This record gives sequence, structure tokens and C-alpha cells, in this order.
Amino acid sequence: MSFDFKLKYNNIKKYFLKNAGRMSILFFLFGFIIDNLTLTRIDSWVDNLILLSWLISSFIFILINNIGDYRGFNNNILYKIYNFAPFLIQLSFGALFSGYVIFYSRASSFSDSWPFLVILYFLFIGNEKFRSHYEKFHIQITILYFAIFSFLIFYIPILFGKMNNYIFILTSLISLLFILFIIKLFFKLIPNLKKFRFKIFKNIIIILVSINIFYFNQLLPPVPLSVKKVEVLHYADRNEDGKYELAREGREWYDISDWFYNKIHWKKGERIYVYAAIFAPTGFKTKIKYAWYWYDDKKKEWIFKGSYEQKIIGGRGNGFRSGAYMQKAVKEGDWKLKLMSNEGAVIDTLKFEVVEVKNNIPLEIEILK
Repeated sequence: MSFDFKLKYNNIKKYFLKNAGRMSILFFLFGFIIDNLTLTRIDSWVDNLILLSWLISSFIFILINNIGDYRGFNNNILYKIYNFAPFLIQLSFGALFSGYVIFYSRASSFSDSWPFLVILYFLFIGNEKFRSHYEKFHIQITILYFAIFSFLIFYIPILFGKMNNYIFILTSLISLLFILFIIKLFFKLIPNLKKFRFKIFKNIIIILVSINIFYFNQLLPPVPLSVKKVEVLHYADRNEDGKYELAREGREWYDISDWFYNKIHWKKGERIYVYAAIFAPTGFKTKIKYAWYWYDDKKKEWIFKGSYEQKIIGGRGNGFRSGAYMQKAVKEGDWKLKLMSNEGAVIDTLKFEVVEVKNNIPLEIEILK
């Protein structure tokens, strides 16, 4: 019995068209699973190559999709790819935005950078729901531009080994040049797409301006930085051997209260430390800021109590170790510690309660290797 490739292909094509909704979900989930299995750290050339390959794939499939709509294909292979292009575009976008969700979520808490994270989650989760809209060229290019910009936001600082306002402005310009080149290429190959130029340029300007507003109002997650660990302690500093020594309250093995809230017992006059391990790419140099706030129950607001800056150097997989303490301003009540980038974007926020006691607190000592 001979294998009829053409018949098999036509059957697969019919199945895809008949089960478009289910298949798009599978393609979407497949992209998400790939990213979760492969993406490890934001400065890894392998991880960046994976994301870059999805970007290039998105561009190629959008190009094939629109050329196929415009004049079709004589090439049999390209024609077959064209038939599945909408699914392949969705697979590429699904993998891209799942990767961005992973990296950008690590760089900041939702409460501190929610506007940009909401957009990422919307594009990620809504990828299947709005599949039909992805077949429109001006929507495809708009999403592609957002994907390019989101990639360059962390990739350009990695290349320069630093992050500041000038680097971000340069990133904005590079992203704009990239998308204008792509649009010009599409218009040259498919002239009838020029009818969408007003919608395209309007959407690009909206994205460019919005992301810049997010950045300069500290609403953009400070990628490529991220917090590996942050903890309130009784002591956190380097000992005589140069190793980090941590002192935390001793707890019974069955005590899981730390899973739900942070509480530290404190004797008047003692210091309270916060230890943080902050990941930065290899060769990356920047400053971080510890900002302390105490909640005033009478005024019903957070009162700033002081800050501390520290230089960090990237490269360590588990994060650069650092610590800061508060002593004179410590009092009972609710506190929060904001870890911020040099530009003022919040990397993470730690909330904890200080409870005053009279007796000494039994401590457990940990020496970090």
C-alpha cells in the first residue's frame, strides 16, 4: 500500500481548519511549554537566541501570510507553509510573550509594575482568544513592534553592561528604526498593504509613547535585574572570612507562619536587617537602593524612614548578595522595604511586621558559601 503524501496533507489541512480553535490553543500552549523548559537566565546567549528566533519566525510567517494573501505561491513548500501561517504566527507570539512574562515578572512584583505586566499577560493569555484579529496586517505589525521593543528593553542594557535613561532612549530609537525598516519592506513587496499605513503608524506611536511613559514613571519592570531572594533578619553582613552571615529567628519545624506573613521580634535599640540577592547579567554594574517605610495608623499612610544605596556587580547566578539595616528609626508596626533600581523602578517590595519584646530572641546562624 503506497503512501499518498498529497492526500495526507489535505486531510491534515482540513483537520486544522475544522478545529482551528483547539489547534490554536495547542500551538499556544506548546510555545509556553517550550519557554518554561528552555529559558533560564535573561543574559544567557542561548535564551536570547531562542527569543530572537521566535521574533524572526514571527516576521517570516507574517511575511508568508501576507504575500500568500496578495499573490499566492508557485512554490509548493511555501504554499503549504502559507496554509498554516496563522497558527505559526500564533505559536511564535505565544512563545515570545510567555518568555517575556517569565523574565519581566521576575524583575518586579505585579503591584509595582502592573500596567506593563497587564499588557504582557493580556497578549499572552489573549493570544488564542483574539486569533482572528492576528490575521489582520496592521494588528500583526503592531504586536510584532511591541515584541521587538520588549526584547530590546533588556537586550540593549545587557550589551552595554549598564542601564540608565540614555540607554533606554537609545533602545526606543533602535526599536523604531527596526519596525520602520520592516514596514518599508512589506510595503515594497506588497503594495496594497499601504492602505493600513495610518493605523500602523498610529499604533506604533501609541506603543512608543506608552512604554516611555511607563519607564519614566517607574512603571516598567527594571529588566534585566531581578530579585532572587529578599528577607528581613536580625543580622546580615560579611564576617571576618568575607562570607555572608545571616541571623534569623529560630522556629519549630512545624511553624509555617513565614509562608503567609513576615514578622520579626525586636528589642529596643537593636538593628533590623534586610538581606537581598539580586541577579544582574554578567559584567553588569549598577546601583540599587533600599528604601524603608513605616505605616502610620493615625495618618493611614506610609512614612518614608530612610534609604541606602549600594553598588552591585552582575554575573552570579543566585544573585549579588547585599544587605542594609535600620536602627534609630525602628519602631513597632507595619513596615515595607522597597528595592529599587538606580532609575527608581521597584525591583521588589518586602512587607513585614515589627513586634517589640523585652527578652532576647533565640537566633539561628547561617553562613552562606
